[in-house]
Amino acid sequence: MSNNQIVDKLVKAHILDDIVNKITNNSRDDDLNDLKQDILLSLLQDSKLPGIYERHQLGYYLSRIVLNNVASSTSPYYRVYKRPRKLNDGITVALLNLPDD
Repeated sequence: MSNNQIVDKLVKAHILDDIVNKITNNSRDDDLNDLKQDILLSLLQDSKLPGIYERHQLGYYLSRIVLNNVASSTSPYYRVYKRPRKLNDGITVALLNLPDD
């Protein structure tokens, strides 16, 4: 089975959605859709994916990918989505706490 077929099955069965929801405790974070799309794009290029699928280890593999992206401060997800949001939140808080002149 090709990567495209495997990813198509993942999307239709909502497998990645379920894993992301479980790991993030059903968080309403807007960036989670971006996380899912980034993971799906990386799976399309992952040469190990067909073997993992054939060995029925896809759930474990996806869980580890999601957990690594969500929990790591060096992951692409953190660098692209989380860090800029934290920086913007810090700037907003600093601006709101400026003394009145």
